[in-house]
Amino acid sequence: MRAPVLFALGLLCACPEGPSDPTPADAGAPTDSGIGPSEDAGAGMDAAVAHDGGPAADAGPASDAGPEPVTGPWEVNRRQPMVSSPRAFHVNDDGILDVVIGRGSEFDENGGVDAFSGGDGQLLWSVDGDQEMVGTASPAELDGDEGQELVIGGRNGELHGIDVATGERLWRWSPFGQDGKDAGWYNFYTCQSLGDLDGDLVDELLCANGGDSAIDPFQARPPGHLTVLSGADGSVYRSAVMPDGAETYMSPVVFRRRDGTQVVVFGSGGETLAGSLWWIPMTEFLEAGLAAAEELMAPANFRGAIAPPSLADLNGDGTLDVIVAFFDGQFAAFDGETGAELWRFDELGTETQASPAVCHFNADGEADVFASFAQGVFPNWRGTVLKAVSADGQLLHREILEDLVIIATPLCADLDGDGLDEVFLSANTGQDLEAGFGGPMPHFLLIMNPVDWSITTWLEQEGMTFSTPLIADLDADGQLELISARYQRRAGWRLARRDLQAVVPERLSWPGYLGPLLNGRAHP
Repeated sequence: MRAPVLFALGLLCACPEGPSDPTPADAGAPTDSGIGPSEDAGAGMDAAVAHDGGPAADAGPASDAGPEPVTGPWEVNRRQPMVSSPRAFHVNDDGILDVVIGRGSEFDENGGVDAFSGGDGQLLWSVDGDQEMVGTASPAELDGDEGQELVIGGRNGELHGIDVATGERLWRWSPFGQDGKDAGWYNFYTCQSLGDLDGDLVDELLCANGGDSAIDPFQARPPGHLTVLSGADGSVYRSAVMPDGAETYMSPVVFRRRDGTQVVVFGSGGETLAGSLWWIPMTEFLEAGLAAAEELMAPANFRGAIAPPSLADLNGDGTLDVIVAFFDGQFAAFDGETGAELWRFDELGTETQASPAVCHFNADGEADVFASFAQGVFPNWRGTVLKAVSADGQLLHREILEDLVIIATPLCADLDGDGLDEVFLSANTGQDLEAGFGGPMPHFLLIMNPVDWSITTWLEQEGMTFSTPLIADLDADGQLELISARYQRRAGWRLARRDLQAVVPERLSWPGYLGPLLNGRAHP
């Protein structure tokens, strides 16, 4: 088992490259588990012919009405792995949202970030880096102009600021690679924009940095850092070591209390090293580091906090509350004002790198929560426990999917127009996830209906995925599409757009990694 590739990560690289020929699935399997994104770029474009699959074995009863036919406007091959999660940006002026995703291979020490046309999948730009991009692209104002920029990160000091329209790399973190590790800089995950803190009309960026997968499991690793960087050039604005001196893989999130205090929530520890969930007022962090950080959740065993928490107002007091699924199976919500525990439904003996999704499963207007937990010890995950919990702490549903492993964050969206959110699940066949890259595997895209908690197989295909899909209306036609990445044995890594045959609801509750606002927060 290796250190996780935490998936809420941010990535960037800027050097255009032309399409490259697809190669067979010979890219090595990622050795870190994670919840977020990281991908490969390399390019040939293939038209995809999607096929429907029947209900997955042991996935629960199928609903009476079968899923709508699956159609796929485009699918592209990439030579490098994609564990990064797709994000939608307007790259060109055609009125259609485009798709940006990271890529890379840990073993080959290369990677980058690509932008694809949301309309036809054509490669719009590609930026190369020297390490695997395991983060997810995040929007940020980096140069003070009217255009849009993004930041994205990866292993061993890989972090880039990129112009969305052109793919021009505005800056790159240095040192990176072995020089970065020698200087104490490791993986950059998904960063958050903090707005302009120093008056230069450019955003500052909140990032986590840590993790060294070259070190064996259970062996001591260097401490991780919580870091604020200048969006103008990537230089350090403020950085501090984790309060417990542990490594970190969690992308931090922020929210404000009723009195205006901005709070940072971050995590320490990893797959085989204990760590905690912490929070601290932003002003205290910026002035004095993390010495005053408070422990919000302690580890239950030797595992730590990996998946970013989700934020939603569960108790109706006007402040977002913190919902966390620990890698050790702890599952709880905490009052955003006081830190008091609101509810807890632990599933110890499982592991998860997936953030909880904030959903609406009934007509009460209050936020509900959905989370998934893998059974076993990575990479030998064999099944998944699913849990739905109401805002006031009622367990709405618990189900075990035998032989199906969900690594990606669950998504929530009203797909049938009844005002309630269906849960969209990306499920791999349970097996040794590293050894599994050697042979064909069925991969299932499942839809769970909250009316009776029945599960329908929307699509069965060959492959496996580590990336959280994206539900969006790319072409503004009032219909939802799904963007997803997977590994397919005979075709390498593939990124695909498929039509969901669903009308865009009034509000998309949890349509992708880090939710509808790209920052871990639910809609107000």
